[in-house]
Amino acid sequence: VKNIDYRRMGQKMRCILSVKMREEDVPALMTALRTAGAINISLQERSWKQFALLLTIVSLWGIHPVIARWFLLKGIAPMTLLTFRLGIFCICSVILFSVWRMFSKRRYAPIPHVIRLSFLPAISTVALASLMYKALLIIPSPLHLGIMRFNILLIPGIALLRSKSPSMTRVTILAIAIAGILLSLSQPHISIVTGIALSIGTMAMYATYSQVISSTLLDNKIGLRYPYLLFTTGLLLGFVALVLLPYAHLSSLNIRMVIGLSLFMTMCVFIPHACY
Repeated sequence: VKNIDYRRMGQKMRCILSVKMREEDVPALMTALRTAGAINISLQERSWKQFALLLTIVSLWGIHPVIARWFLLKGIAPMTLLTFRLGIFCICSVILFSVWRMFSKRRYAPIPHVIRLSFLPAISTVALASLMYKALLIIPSPLHLGIMRFNILLIPGIALLRSKSPSMTRVTILAIAIAGILLSLSQPHISIVTGIALSIGTMAMYATYSQVISSTLLDNKIGLRYPYLLFTTGLLLGFVALVLLPYAHLSSLNIRMVIGLSLFMTMCVFIPHACY
């Protein structure tokens, strides 16, 4: 306990505790306070931590299209970026899960149906990346980012559709994911209209991913087991990366480009997902 502040409110006493503790110890504290007779207990985290995480996520996701566009202009194919993204995500998720299990002092219950819960986030990621890298090959990153700003308008509609027809939502996401991969393999007519259409598709998949992962975390009370969900999602993405490997043209990359792509995907893809 760092500080205790007492305030009298009529016949009742309001006590404000400032504590520094791990998240897994919070339930024990709440139980102890209730046992001591406390009522109307509320918990409030320091806002600066949430702001720092939000700033990190927004900044890294914001510069992602800019750096990806630079790699594309250097001659890196969209399929190469996609394969690197999925592969690096898989490797990083395995490392994070291993470290989490190694240093975690508590035993956590397994997440029921974790593979099924990971499927939609994984397929949304594949579709999102496929459409985005193809779009950035055609249009500049500022235009793409400008279109992406409207994704917040789609999230309520996606949430409503998912609540009304979950099966139709899954089918729609799967269809868009397959279409995105096929577009990455194909060579469509390059025009500004095509690029804008691909960016709109990216925006739709980004909104879908945000809604899907948020509802998955909340509905299933994932909490501190989030590295486990990332791990299974990463394994699915790693499998897709292996399937796409013959189309990635990795043999044409020099060691500096491989290191650069690996660092880029770690910083601008995995770290925002981990912070999220």
